[in-house]
Amino acid sequence: MEKTIEASQDVTTIPSHYHSIENVDAEFDYWVEEIEGKIPLDLNGTFFRNGPGKMRINGEAFGHWFDGDGMIAATTFKNGKAHFRNKFVRTNKYIKETQENKICYRGIGTMIPGFKLKNAFQPPANVANTHLVMHAGKMLALWEGGNPYEVDPQTLDTVGIYNFDGRLKRNDAFSAHGKLNVKTNQYINFGFGIDGISSAGPKYCLNLYKISANGKLVQKGKFRVPGMSFYHDFAMTENYAIFFINSVTMTDTVKAFMGLQSYADCINYDSTLPCAVIVVELNTLRVVEEFEIDPMLAVHFGNSFEKDGLIHLDVIRAQNPDLDFAKDMFNSDIVNESNSMGEESTSEHYRYTIDLSSGSINGQPSNAESIGCEFPQWDARFTGQETRYSYTVAYKENGSSKWFNCIQKFDSKTNQVKLYEFGPGRYTGEILFAPRTQPPSKKPIVKEGDGYLIAIVYNAWTKKSEVVILDADKMDKELARIKLTHHVPQGFHGIFTPEIYV
Repeated sequence: MEKTIEASQDVTTIPSHYHSIENVDAEFDYWVEEIEGKIPLDLNGTFFRNGPGKMRINGEAFGHWFDGDGMIAATTFKNGKAHFRNKFVRTNKYIKETQENKICYRGIGTMIPGFKLKNAFQPPANVANTHLVMHAGKMLALWEGGNPYEVDPQTLDTVGIYNFDGRLKRNDAFSAHGKLNVKTNQYINFGFGIDGISSAGPKYCLNLYKISANGKLVQKGKFRVPGMSFYHDFAMTENYAIFFINSVTMTDTVKAFMGLQSYADCINYDSTLPCAVIVVELNTLRVVEEFEIDPMLAVHFGNSFEKDGLIHLDVIRAQNPDLDFAKDMFNSDIVNESNSMGEESTSEHYRYTIDLSSGSINGQPSNAESIGCEFPQWDARFTGQETRYSYTVAYKENGSSKWFNCIQKFDSKTNQVKLYEFGPGRYTGEILFAPRTQPPSKKPIVKEGDGYLIAIVYNAWTKKSEVVILDADKMDKELARIKLTHHVPQGFHGIFTPEIYV
């Protein structure tokens, strides 16, 4: 039986989330036998999630959460049963370091041990650990700073680096947060790059990529940006892509390039630097409008759409964020003192409207009663179209260590927010929406928000993970806890597909 907590129990006994960051070195492939509750029979498909599965090697910890080796976890739902499989992406880094059992590559915050000049002019290694996309019959494991890796969705075997028939050059960055235009089935992505050298130094840009419905990279564009920053995600409507040039700068980059300090040590939030908003027309991949708004950090965007002549976009907006919490994930002082996950956090679900005809932009909180949150999600069948519901993970104080422990649901029609708490000692990663499986004999009825929410929840009492399913409408109880025989390290992003891979 799972351990429960009485209301009067001393909250200091609640175990922390820290074990959930530890390695899971084994690769599993099994039907899950222990399920509390029932998996809905109209939930069929596969929930893939990517994230750092290895944060230590030979006892030595990597220097940043972003540096862990990518591991894909796949939970397949079929006729009320669940199958779990996980496998590491066989990147060049993973293969070499596993063979030699030591750190061999630089990362965002990781330094190659020994003589500092070993790190000179070494870029962060591609760990393929951030996101996934399923498009044109291929599944790609995505990272920020390099080409994606193709992975077989059936076996999770690594096929190799994928460069769209050479259209992506070896060092071209390809963001972890591309977007699918559901009207055209085109996939839009971007990547940070260098657009030449001047007497003042490199000229920086964001490269834009349009991939056709059949998976061909058919169009490129670019626009200049002021410098190296944190370019992670963007918003997309049917006709526009919107980029926020965050109030984040990189200082002392020469020291980082020379190997005298980590790249993470160069990243700083500047509370005096306005955030720039760039609007790109998808047809031409050209900038059509630029704005300045208050200083902020926008890591992740929710769904966006056009209505009544306006662009509406959702974003998780943070002011004065703490950028240190991901540098040493095994240091409880850093994580628990960070304001990035606590109720005092300034991270909030925000709605901006852009009027291109008047050249104006306005924003306000989506709900004044919501709490600090991250990882916005929606019904992906309506990406770029108007949606009523959005979902985030959040942190609510309950005596547990500061990690996401609940789900927030925003209703833009009623302006209400609903909260579901997993309970003390249970910590969640990003949640995903999965639509109900339609009976094959009936014409599909596509209703936004009609389906389920799925998350991997770490149970600190058992030190194991559970794949949890909730009804996306009611969000009042856990329909099923699929209890894995091990933990799954806290990860980043994932996808749901109605395809069954087992």
